[in-house]
Amino acid sequence: MKKNIPLCIPNLTGNESKYLQNCIKTTFVSSVGEYVNSFEEMLKNNTGYKYACAVSSGTTALHLSLDAVGAKHDELVIVPTYSFIASANAVTHTGASPFFVDIDKETLNVDLDNLDSILENKFILKEKGLFHIESKKRLAAIMPVFCIGQPISFEKINEFQEKWNIPMVIDAAGAIGCESENKKIGHIKNGFSTISFNGNKTFTCGGGGALLTNDEKLFKLASHKSKTARASEEYIHDMVGFNYRMTNIQAALGVAQLERFEEFISKKIEIFNFYEQNIQLENIKFINLKDLKSSRWLSFFLIQDSSSISPEYIFKTLNKMNIESKPFWVPLHLQPPYKSCLKELDGTADKIYKQIIVLPSSTNLTLKDQRYVVEMINKL
Repeated sequence: MKKNIPLCIPNLTGNESKYLQNCIKTTFVSSVGEYVNSFEEMLKNNTGYKYACAVSSGTTALHLSLDAVGAKHDELVIVPTYSFIASANAVTHTGASPFFVDIDKETLNVDLDNLDSILENKFILKEKGLFHIESKKRLAAIMPVFCIGQPISFEKINEFQEKWNIPMVIDAAGAIGCESENKKIGHIKNGFSTISFNGNKTFTCGGGGALLTNDEKLFKLASHKSKTARASEEYIHDMVGFNYRMTNIQAALGVAQLERFEEFISKKIEIFNFYEQNIQLENIKFINLKDLKSSRWLSFFLIQDSSSISPEYIFKTLNKMNIESKPFWVPLHLQPPYKSCLKELDGTADKIYKQIIVLPSSTNLTLKDQRYVVEMINKL
């Protein structure tokens, strides 16, 4: 039998061990240390954002961002239903409720034109903002998700925000390295974009996350709150804060990872291109977005309705060949904690999540392993 080929594991063949040993040697293992500052600087350089705040996870990055833009109890945050549950959980942590919208079948991202229509027809503008007509709740923010590393046009996001002027927190968990019209993600004029550095992401800190912004005022507020809102050495805290700061140990891993930024992004794209060019199953679809560069965090394809092969058969067969493959996200409106939430859906996510096949995508995946994956799929 072939050795096991996992879905996506960390590539720790750089300076990770060296930097971790330095943390131990210097005793800077908590939330203060040189690596946290270096990591934030590298994030700014690689994304084009003016400000970066490193935190303990992608979920805390979302929660802190939503809190900073003012989301609170008994309000609404629009979230695409096709996302990891952290998107909805972060909204709930603020006391607000997610309002689920569907995705576009060609991009797997929220369709801004459809969202524009929802705001026009289901919400009403009042003195204090947009209010949902049926529930009478205020819309606090919008959370687009860059699905599996695929961006939405930055220009379209900026135009949408200019029209509606609603705080926007982008869940770009696996999308670091994406571009739109050859521009970095920092070109977006939104409130925040958030990144995850979980173990299965392109760049990992073991855990960890970051929130990115071009707004100095929002950055200072979020950064202050991430450190328990401590205002002085005498343990005076001037507002309710969170213990969300990234540790120096996490950041040490992150610095070693971001030192290989271009290498890892190029490898992800190379893996996707190899699969797209060599997998010969009929009635499948790879998603390519015009003028948009995906980070290709995970490579995947969709099984079309006309296919005679079911996703279940593919998963079962590949796993027998020691190739890890499994279903991906289940739409948020189907998750037990969120079944009663408000929603405007057309059935796209309900269909898509049953069609998606995620493939091994680790940056240390060899060409031999890629060929084996392709060979086993084509034999189907």
